[in-house]
Amino acid sequence: MVVAQTDRSGRVAEDTDLLYGNIRRNPADSDVFVRKAIGWALRTHFIVEPAAVIRFVRDHAADLSGLSKREGLKRVIKAGLIDSVP
Repeated sequence: MVVAQTDRSGRVAEDTDLLYGNIRRNPADSDVFVRKAIGWALRTHFIVEPAAVIRFVRDHAADLSGLSKREGLKRVIKAGLIDSVP
């Protein structure tokens, strides 16, 4: 569903078009594991593009499940970049 990989050096290397495209096609899937995977993928992508993750979640807050938003923004909130989940 969502692709996130690390390259040989351990850095996160993602296909962002594929990542965001898959999330947009399944924003509030009824399967808890899909919703959690969306959050995990966003949280992993935060390492590479924090502002993009914040913007994506804010832009799609109405469509994403609460679980996806909470999981996706854990590092964002911990870093103090936002106060709460939109």
